[in-house]
Amino acid sequence: MPENIYYLKNKIQEYEWGSKTMMSGLVDNPDAKRFAELWMGVHPKAPSMVLENGKDIPLDQLIETHPDFMLGRSAAKFQNKLPFLMKLLAVENPLSVQVHPDKEQAQTGFARESRLSFDSPERNYRDINHKPETICALSDFTLLCGFRKPGEIYDLFKMTLQRSLKEEIELLKKRDIKGFFRALLDFDKVRRKVILSDFSASASSRIGMQNEAFPLSMELIERYPGDITALIPLMLNLIKLEPGMALNIPSGRLHAYISGLGIELMADSDNVVRAGLTPKHIDLQELMNIAVFEPDTMIPFKPERNPAGLALYETGADEFLLAEIEVGQIPFVSPQERETEILFCVDGNLQISFKDGSPYNVKKGESVIVPCGAGSYSLSGKASVFSASVPARDL
Repeated sequence: MPENIYYLKNKIQEYEWGSKTMMSGLVDNPDAKRFAELWMGVHPKAPSMVLENGKDIPLDQLIETHPDFMLGRSAAKFQNKLPFLMKLLAVENPLSVQVHPDKEQAQTGFARESRLSFDSPERNYRDINHKPETICALSDFTLLCGFRKPGEIYDLFKMTLQRSLKEEIELLKKRDIKGFFRALLDFDKVRRKVILSDFSASASSRIGMQNEAFPLSMELIERYPGDITALIPLMLNLIKLEPGMALNIPSGRLHAYISGLGIELMADSDNVVRAGLTPKHIDLQELMNIAVFEPDTMIPFKPERNPAGLALYETGADEFLLAEIEVGQIPFVSPQERETEILFCVDGNLQISFKDGSPYNVKKGESVIVPCGAGSYSLSGKASVFSASVPARDL
């Protein structure tokens, strides 16, 4: 008989944009490495491990052995797979400008790239799944996401690059964001250098104080010399999240994380198509095919917390639902009928109790999976816990 909960042993991804300190208190980092992502889930690139019969096995193997107990009603819908991936994300330096495909695009792209080895750096598609995602801030968190209105983009470029991009800027008067974006990224190295130099001269003057996008682009130009996508802050919405605020990012939305610590929840996928601000593979043509070039407001949100301490983040995705639970004086009791959850304790300590048996202790930085078949549980202690689960609707 499977256990009521399993402690997860999670893998950490190290990238240049990660941080030596942001995960302090949640993850041990004695060698001061640049920790960027802590993965909680079953993705084959970095599956979580669990202890079963005295040995560590991948979480997906445990689920495949006990699909009904582990996943309940969602087992049939998602082919006995955990359909979401939860991450702790530490962004000290800006990430690449990127976009994620929808399901049809992912399936087509994965088939097209079958000639490439699975770990080839030229791959955009490492699975056949789409990748809608939700980012929830644990600290102040800054990102770029979704295109500004054409008139706003026009004003920002005219203010700084009217002479350098006179013809291209005219495309924005026709609301042709896609044409303008493509023109910008098609420039050769010499033209790019001139444009970036002209922008720096304009933005470093008094004009640079008129919009937050200007100093951010200046920072990106310094960090990525010669990369024309350093001007992307003039095209995308600059969004600032306070702790507890979240943003849903559907497939097709161009975005770039700039700074901060957060919880990221997504469909179980690692499909990324990049435009710039990265040494990794860039595929401009594929990005042009899958990105949405319509203006998008992209509204952050912060749900109300109910008396039980639960704040529910509606993601709109079939694969995942995010919640945060403040455990305090009154124990939190889950519904009797519930879906499989990954619980990640980001502050304090708590005890997870079921109808029978001793409670399980979970410390800050620890995560567990609570199978659907374990039934209702209660949380006591003093802690802040994030929950990732499958939405109950349509199951």
